[in-house]
Amino acid sequence: MKKLLLILVLAPLFIKAQYRTPKNYTVYSLWAPKINGHVKSVKVIASNLKDMTPEKLFNPRNSANKTNTTIYNYNKNGDIDSILYFNDSLNIISHKYIFVYDKSNNLTEVYKLYQNGKKRIDEGYGYDSLNRWVETKYYDSLNNYRISNFREYKSNDSVMYYNTVNVPSEKCKTVEIYQKNMISTISYYSNNKDIYYKSTEIVDGDKKSKISQVFSQKDGALLRSTEEYFSPKKSYWQLTMYCSDGSVCSYENIKYKYNEHNDIIESKKYRSFKKTYSDVCIEKLKLTFKYEYDTHGNFVKKIGQNSDKTTFETIRTIEYYN
Repeated sequence: MKKLLLILVLAPLFIKAQYRTPKNYTVYSLWAPKINGHVKSVKVIASNLKDMTPEKLFNPRNSANKTNTTIYNYNKNGDIDSILYFNDSLNIISHKYIFVYDKSNNLTEVYKLYQNGKKRIDEGYGYDSLNRWVETKYYDSLNNYRISNFREYKSNDSVMYYNTVNVPSEKCKTVEIYQKNMISTISYYSNNKDIYYKSTEIVDGDKKSKISQVFSQKDGALLRSTEEYFSPKKSYWQLTMYCSDGSVCSYENIKYKYNEHNDIIESKKYRSFKKTYSDVCIEKLKLTFKYEYDTHGNFVKKIGQNSDKTTFETIRTIEYYN
């Protein structure tokens, strides 16, 4: 239901499901900067390349002629308390996300608060007596509860999802099975017989790989498949997407270089994809970064440059509890 957030300078890492709490599951955890120390807030002022999509990433007409200001506030437990987005041209807060926790520090609700005071509930979360995350609640534009996704734990290494769809009487089932160094996922259509999606994720030391497939309900035919590979040690990420006939629809890889703070100082991205059946496009992009750090080892300034020499900048003001 949620679109995955694409991050400019990070490889699409495989994240092992943290099924006892949604804090590490929701896209909000990806938005927040990863900061060393007991951080209270992070103010980020960045160029418009900060929230780049793949299309914009390869568009040489992009320029750093606009800024985006965001403030991330953390509670004393180290969890996100709120995210404030600014309208830089008007110098006002355009909207903010508020994160609500219960006494056990479980995230129970995320809502969006607009500049005019209007509240829009994004998601709610429910837990069982063992504080395990068992429900995700969804709401309409008037904050009326509509549907939920439920989780049923079968054992210590497996969990079953019953995903409600638009028709309340129908449910779509997804099963995740956790084994040593491997997560297998199978999702079904609403009849809970025909497989819609299947994936296998394997962790071998620092190497991570994932194979996923999507199937047709009509005849069970394979519609598309992807193979993903990531190796932090080799600083390499690769994604191959296959068409239904088995041919390669798209291929991309990213190679990284890191500094002593484990921040990326260079990334080289290669991408090829079919524009038509016979027309293949090839795109390349190189990004380089320079940093300035505070005494905690967190960068407070980042200067980047892409292949066409467009320069962009990120300034961070970090406040700590101690």
